[in-house]
Amino acid sequence: MDSSLREQIMEHRWLALILAAFVTLATVYNVTTPLFEAPDEGDHYRYVKHLADGHSLPMLEPGGNWVGHESWQPPLYYALGALTTLWIDTDNARQLEWVNPHRDGGGGGMNVVYHTSAESFPYRRAALAMHTVRFLSTLMGAVTVVATGLIALELFPDQKWIAIGAAAINAFNPQFLFISGVINNDNLVTALSSLVLLMLLRLLRRSVQMRDSMILGLLLGLAFLAKVSALALLPLTLVVLALLAYRQRSLRVFLSYGMSTIAVAFIVSGWWYLRNWVLYDHPLAWQTMLEMSAPLLRTQQRGLMDALSYAQWLRRSFWAVFGYGILMDPSLYEILDFVSCIGLAGWAILVVRQWKRRSLDRSTALGLSVLLLWAMMVFASLVRWMQILEASNQGRLLFPAISSISILLFVGLAQLAPTRYTWLPAGVVSVGLFLLAAISPFRFIIPAYDHPPALGSIAMDSIDNPVHINFDGKIELVGYELSPRALKPGESVRPAFYWKALAKMYRSYALFIHLLGRDGQVVGRLDTIPYGGRYSTLLWKPGEVFCDEYEVTISQDAAPSRGTVIVGFYPWGEASSRLPAYSAEGQPIGDHFSLVPIKIAPAKPPSYTPQYSLQVNFAGRIALIGYDLPRERIKAGETLHLTLYSQGQAEMDEDYTVFVHLLDEESQIVAQRDSQPQSGNYPTSIWDIDEVVKDEYEMALNPDTPSGRYRLEVGLYLLTTGERLPASVRGKRLPEDRILLREVQVGK
Repeated sequence: MDSSLREQIMEHRWLALILAAFVTLATVYNVTTPLFEAPDEGDHYRYVKHLADGHSLPMLEPGGNWVGHESWQPPLYYALGALTTLWIDTDNARQLEWVNPHRDGGGGGMNVVYHTSAESFPYRRAALAMHTVRFLSTLMGAVTVVATGLIALELFPDQKWIAIGAAAINAFNPQFLFISGVINNDNLVTALSSLVLLMLLRLLRRSVQMRDSMILGLLLGLAFLAKVSALALLPLTLVVLALLAYRQRSLRVFLSYGMSTIAVAFIVSGWWYLRNWVLYDHPLAWQTMLEMSAPLLRTQQRGLMDALSYAQWLRRSFWAVFGYGILMDPSLYEILDFVSCIGLAGWAILVVRQWKRRSLDRSTALGLSVLLLWAMMVFASLVRWMQILEASNQGRLLFPAISSISILLFVGLAQLAPTRYTWLPAGVVSVGLFLLAAISPFRFIIPAYDHPPALGSIAMDSIDNPVHINFDGKIELVGYELSPRALKPGESVRPAFYWKALAKMYRSYALFIHLLGRDGQVVGRLDTIPYGGRYSTLLWKPGEVFCDEYEVTISQDAAPSRGTVIVGFYPWGEASSRLPAYSAEGQPIGDHFSLVPIKIAPAKPPSYTPQYSLQVNFAGRIALIGYDLPRERIKAGETLHLTLYSQGQAEMDEDYTVFVHLLDEESQIVAQRDSQPQSGNYPTSIWDIDEVVKDEYEMALNPDTPSGRYRLEVGLYLLTTGERLPASVRGKRLPEDRILLREVQVGK
């Protein structure tokens, strides 16, 4: 091997290592991201398939076409994809794109399509074609990474660590890796934009030849055929050529190089825009595109300030928003924001240094200005786009400027270390972003789309509550687990269900989990497609058993009570048509199954001060500690109000009934109220030790109740047996296991 070549390889070995790591990671994103789950990937692939099947360029139709709304895009990316997949049979593409009809409805999950074994490795037919085009995208991403490193070396030829740091920011940006691993024409326009930027900077720093302008024109023409947004490169090119002409004090330089560049670009790409003009009366087919994209258009354009405010969210989607809204942990975005702020601080330092002692030569400063100008132009065009379109995950649309952004960011970071230690921020950034990028597919992407693992035959003794509830011969609830068994308003109950498919299902059934509180009112609900929207009953295999965990939050205004979690199914969109449920013995039990009760506790322990204090012990389980009797004089026909204050003394499995009787002088009952505490809503079996429970009772007196003095008696008994709970005061058992309260005077 030639010694000079060996030296060049050794000189750039770190960039080569970054490039190899990028290709490896992008391939990981390729195989871990389910097909069609990247932004507009279905439309992009249909365009590729349309060309690969031998069809001419798709025609734009206001009502839409099979290719989709991406069919207005220039064809270069799709033609390259078609050329690489011509040899593959893709007749099953329509079946592979099994659209999830529930995604935009609550509980439908975020997966765009249902995923089956047809996508599994080894890839076949349409799946193979899609992964092949995805790898083509990865190669385009690799071109961008190389261009970023070369641009940095062009600006800082003696500071290789700046090139390494910038290339690492580009290569290990998780969002860039994600897009580089899927089918999206952003990959080609990004690569070509970076190459154009590299060429422009070389024109600024070196002697220019006509050949250079023709190469630049070729790259521009290819970029214009990759995506319409690349047209913004033309004014940038003219600005650079104007700077070049100004430096050489020659208008001829601007005119000759400008005309040759534009001429070559027009020869390469002009036919596409002329075609649009002939067919759609506009070189961009703009109006037809808007009509095709009508569902995505805003009914009223955002104002500039609104769009700028919304654009702040771009900082997340620039770094990592996978699929259609899969986010990383918030702390990771905070770290990335912190790094970006450090980079901005570094630029402040650089500006001060430049002002004081010209730390950068003029050519480098001019080159950095061009990078900044391009980043600002891309951002401005994106803000304009967001004024028109309902857009969310749009950080990828900044990627045509990713070389600029990566270099500018690392130049800022590099200012915080002496020049001879620039390797330190380069190393930290490279390792940190690499680890983040390597973890993300397994931490965020795979869990968002996974199917539940089949449990096969499961031992019933491993399930807390085996029940075998049958829902209309289609679905069996084998058993369940429920936690916690006591919670407060605003907290969540987390049931886990073991489901078994009893038959092949041809409808998608929604699972409902409702939490009933006081008086049977719904205080928490979840209606969803099973397994977080990812596993429709259409995909269930007969005999398959899997575990399905959910979380249902209780409303903040839920009153303390015994809660009941009910579960069942209904055809999606037909909530009133619930599937009938049957017990393990085959007996009908209604349209749902009720899980074991839970406790909805008060938001905070209440503090009570009874009007009259007591200390009555009921078998060491319950203590009556006081009561309120607002009126001790009452007329016949009126209602007597009594409030009891009881305290739990021990854990109880039984639900005791409280009796409140109004007795005459012969101890005959003239009015009574027997009820479990709080009208049955807060039974004793859910009381905690030392918990104080306020319990109100009302007794209506007959209008013909004789005048006189009456006594109130209170006690507890077990409804199933009628046996009273022993009552005592200071260790002495009370007669008839009841406590007599104050007298009540009844008059006419």
